[in-house]
Amino acid sequence: MKTAFDICLENKKILLFPQGKNLAGEEMRTAIEALYVGTGKLERELYVYLYAAMEMRANADYRTLFSEESARLIVKRAEEFLKKGREILEGSGEN
Repeated sequence: MKTAFDICLENKKILLFPQGKNLAGEEMRTAIEALYVGTGKLERELYVYLYAAMEMRANADYRTLFSEESARLIVKRAEEFLKKGREILEGSGEN
């Protein structure tokens, strides 16, 4: 069974845009920086750690190996980021 999306693709009403995933990621990165880092709700350090962790995870897809120490540090920073994210979402992360 074809979806409406498939039919639109076939009829050239919409086109695939392979770079869209990268663009969406960059837009998200820009939004987080502007809305949370730029307003002081999120420390720049946590923001930097988030994107370093994302890059490490992406690199792992290509069999890049990381030390256990690096992995533990990334997990610790991720936990800090999640804690801060929860505070922001609950409204208690204001400075």
